Amino acid sequence: MKQAYSFGLYRQEISLGSNNYLYGFINKKGQWVIEPQFTYVSNGFDKFGYSIAKKGDLYGFINPRGEWLINPVFDGIGMGFGANNCCTASINKQWGMIDRMGNWLFEPKFQMLGMGIDKKGFCPAQLNDKWGFINKDGLWIIPPTFDSMYCEPTGIRISSFRDGNTCIIQLNNHSYRINRRGNLTSLLSHSEVFPTTYFPVSS
Repeated sequence: MKQAYSFGLYRQEISLGSNNYLYGFINKKGQWVIEPQFTYVSNGFDKFGYSIAKKGDLYGFINPRGEWLINPVFDGIGMGFGANNCCTASINKQWGMIDRMGNWLFEPKFQMLGMGIDKKGFCPAQLNDKWGFINKDGLWIIPPTFDSMYCEPTGIRISSFRDGNTCIIQLNNHSYRINRRGNLTSLLSHSEVFPTTYFPVSS
């Protein structure tokens, strides 16, 4: 299989035994450019040279030289910076959203957030045990009225509507599809909700 490189670098790990690893980056010659010192790193760097990196139990962002662009101060992180140039992150288990300088776009106040904002500016958010959708300013687009939302089998929370315009939620022990206005569009059977790919997200 052809290896994919980002800024000429490829993620590589070393084993410490007992399923523990340290991660760094090598070049195409297999030489270490960033020594294995992180407990997690992204597969590569985005076009601006940002890669998620975890030092101990905290997340930040490094550049292709292994220098911190955003210091590791977060106990949770999303999938990185998307088209909106913002990223979900948490401190003390409270979630908010940061810009590329590591500044909060709004203070961390949510129980949980999705892994990012979709192209239309929607991000799943949980507050007071209810789910809805916010924008990058932390304002509700769809108020938090749903009991749970759904994600992929990997455990990654949804970051966009499933087919672009609808999302599966649960309300009063029933599953529904909603549109981007937050309106219930259809009641779903168990097989429609859980074919093989979805299960509920709960705190």
